[in-house]
Amino acid sequence: MINSLKKIFHDKAILCIGSQSNHVTIEEKDNIAKLKKITISELEQNCLVLGLDEARNINHGKKISKVMSPIFRETPDCIHNKACDALIFKEKSNNELDIFYIDLKSDKPTGFTEQFNSSRCFVRYIEYILKILCNKDIKIDRERYTVLHTDSSGKKLSLNKRPTVLNREPSTPDNPKKIIVNDGDTISFSKIR
Repeated sequence: MINSLKKIFHDKAILCIGSQSNHVTIEEKDNIAKLKKITISELEQNCLVLGLDEARNINHGKKISKVMSPIFRETPDCIHNKACDALIFKEKSNNELDIFYIDLKSDKPTGFTEQFNSSRCFVRYIEYILKILCNKDIKIDRERYTVLHTDSSGKKLSLNKRPTVLNREPSTPDNPKKIIVNDGDTISFSKIR
């Protein structure tokens, strides 16, 4: 399934393919952001990381407005152009994928629900491209939503906590897993999963 995704996505939008590198750096380009860069390490070989900011800015090598598709209008009336910072597609078997939605935020995170929901619509679009146009029998098995954020209030970083493997609480666009980090930190993929 990862090979099929590589055929669909533009090379400039793919931040990492797990078989080629076991880490990926996600960067926030907004000048006022406190969390500008985070590295996710220990990616598995069966992962592909798509940068949605990078994907939305591709137009034959030129920057375009931040729209999910050139056919979409920029309007405050609908959230269809919002997106989280990265998607991690993890192949479980030949036809099953887990999807990890990652968003970087500063301090008190807000606005992620709309970004996750719009990104989820984009994932469904990709799912149907694979099913209908590429004749791939695909099933999205699990979706996880994670906000990596700074915290100026002095709370302890979440990175030191050991992940609970057997008792993972489900996350949703409204209630994602939140992990406190510092700018430039490295976080293991196992903490996100």
